[in-house]
Amino acid sequence: MDEIDAPEIGNSLPSRARARAIGRPKIDVDIRAVAQEYSEDVMRAMAEIALDPNEKAQSRVAAGQLVIGYAHGKPSEPTPESIGAKQQNNLDTSKLTPEELRTLLELSLKARVL
Repeated sequence: MDEIDAPEIGNSLPSRARARAIGRPKIDVDIRAVAQEYSEDVMRAMAEIALDPNEKAQSRVAAGQLVIGYAHGKPSEPTPESIGAKQQNNLDTSKLTPEELRTLLELSLKARVL
């Protein structure tokens, strides 16, 4: 069998990098335009899932978050500047007992897990 002359790409490249180096066929389709044709129907379907009591709770929550996120935007994280310096609690831990410190540490670790 005769070998075909092809540029040496090398097997050390990941498969995606090899595919880019070799070249992929171009598709003359505007993917965004195609997706936009379906966006209204998909959003309605998500709203139906969110409101359907027969759907799993996890699916309802995920669909509801998606709809609300696109409708109103995702809520931003509060910053100390947005909260206001006077609302921050500055705790002087030097005045806490060892038991109070232990409880505070346990609560903060639990809050990070949740």
